[in-house]
Amino acid sequence: MSTRTRVFDPHTGWFRFPLAPGAAYEAQFEARMPKKGDVHTRQRRGVSVKGWEEVVVPAGRFRALRIESEGAFQRIDKSGGGRARNVIWYAPDVRRWVKLTLEVRTRGGIERSGEELVAFELQ
Repeated sequence: MSTRTRVFDPHTGWFRFPLAPGAAYEAQFEARMPKKGDVHTRQRRGVSVKGWEEVVVPAGRFRALRIESEGAFQRIDKSGGGRARNVIWYAPDVRRWVKLTLEVRTRGGIERSGEELVAFELQ
């Protein structure tokens, strides 16, 4: 699985269907960031499905499940590591997340980023 900036192997494990509020599970994966000098990490996360929320993004208004993923990561390409936390809003009507936030904490500080759905077309 990949996004514009990351490649996940095998995948993040954030979604274990059927998703239901109160569900909790572990996810392990590796992530590469080719545009950042091929950063390579091994990640272990605790994932929990919190509940339903209404989310507004450029693509519209959606009823979505809030999923939180938090845990540690270790660099594989060199020494180092830290903690990472995602909040993901998964909308069944779109069959994907419509909003995602990421917070990465290392000795160097905190890096925050995110994604929002701007358009979609189901086929």
